[in-house]
Amino acid sequence: MTDVHQDFYVKKIKDIAGKNQVIIQIFFILLLAILLRAITFNRCHYIHADEFAYFLAAGEIYKAILANNLSYLQTIETFHLPLIPIQVASVFLLIGKVDLLAGRSLIVVYNILSVPLTYVLAYTISNNKKISFFSSLLFAFNQAFWMNADTIWLDIPSTFFLLLFLILVLNAIEKRKNAYGIYS
Repeated sequence: MTDVHQDFYVKKIKDIAGKNQVIIQIFFILLLAILLRAITFNRCHYIHADEFAYFLAAGEIYKAILANNLSYLQTIETFHLPLIPIQVASVFLLIGKVDLLAGRSLIVVYNILSVPLTYVLAYTISNNKKISFFSSLLFAFNQAFWMNADTIWLDIPSTFFLLLFLILVLNAIEKRKNAYGIYS
């Protein structure tokens, strides 16, 4: 291959990378978040009382749906919001059994997806790729967020939905369209 061809391909790669720099950065951060969470997933840790309550409520919802006894769902006592038990029960329905790892996997997905949402939020606010990249890296390495990535708590999904809400609201304000406001 001649130098002209090499220069052509190098220029093409730089053009593609330049146009897709945001996507490449988000992909890198997402990959990093997955690797970090894979290291600590299902490590030996205790089951917190809240996690136990969510897990039991999700199991009860799963059993009520399987028994086609939806009126039983009204009697299930959750001392917390039903958002997490319903979503964890949906995962149980997908895999066909009650499993703690399945419930924790759902929370890990929310945790991983929160990292690129941080990038998008920072980019929406600052319109600066470097600030967005480093803010999402800082968020990805946040020890409290990282170490509790696989605990069935409301904190991680709430963070995910809060980030999504803020992005939609800021886009609605920026573009002055009500469509984003409806979604948020």
